[in-house]
Amino acid sequence: MSSVPDELVERLEDVHQYNGYISCRCMFHDDHKPSMFVYPDKFWCAACGKHGSTSWLLRKLDTLHFVKYPKQEVDYHNPFSKWLRDNELEDIIYIAHKNIPVQYLQDRKISRQVQQELKLGYIDNWITFPLLDEYHHVIGAVARKGEGSKAQSKYILPSGQSPNLLYVPSWERIQNQDKVFVTFGIIDAVTIYACGLAAISTTTGKKVNPQAFDKIRKQLVIVPDLGEEQAGLQLASRLGWRGSTLQFRFPDKAKDINDLMWKSNYSLQEMRECLCNGKMPQKLLQDWC
Repeated sequence: MSSVPDELVERLEDVHQYNGYISCRCMFHDDHKPSMFVYPDKFWCAACGKHGSTSWLLRKLDTLHFVKYPKQEVDYHNPFSKWLRDNELEDIIYIAHKNIPVQYLQDRKISRQVQQELKLGYIDNWITFPLLDEYHHVIGAVARKGEGSKAQSKYILPSGQSPNLLYVPSWERIQNQDKVFVTFGIIDAVTIYACGLAAISTTTGKKVNPQAFDKIRKQLVIVPDLGEEQAGLQLASRLGWRGSTLQFRFPDKAKDINDLMWKSNYSLQEMRECLCNGKMPQKLLQDWC
């Protein structure tokens, strides 16, 4: 009986070999246990439904594991333009995710576990954030420049991507929690997610069409950065009954939610209570004075 090629077995994760086939973790979705079955001539995933020929899978793994990007000497206006020449967007997310943890995020109390859960990544001195729909399909992405980058733009979208796509760390939390926190910055949304709360971020800062939130029929609490209060009030007004704003009295050392997280000694639970209560405890203000 023919067998699955050894070079394929060596490149898959959590492999279990059987008589004539193997099982492994699927590379096409966030697989926590072996859900993909690979035979000598074909493969399929029992969880996400991905399927095809074994020869195609081997070519795909060759691309994912051995694509080498040249060292970036100059900053490209849009790094996605370079990356998408050779790979699909899902592949880029996969490649970048292999490079976690991102130290910049860890320094700001975004743990490796959170980076793992959200499929964050790092490539060519850009931090990548996948945009997923309710079914965990990649529908877009955002890249944030890394430390020391000379890129003019802090955040970059793939060319042609809708500016009204939202970054949603967890659709399950959107469905299960009564209140959803909305930020104008992705790292702030990740911070709120780390606190165990439902969060959403726009992908183009304050420039967002309220229709982007149409499918979310819940209370949307906008958490603006220092200086973005007016934009937060305007968006809340346009959202009608769903919209409200949370206006913190930021200490001098902070300008946004992530600053509060990594510059203070407060735990995730204390930050969660801070958000849920809509104000910072007096102790935190006193500690920072």
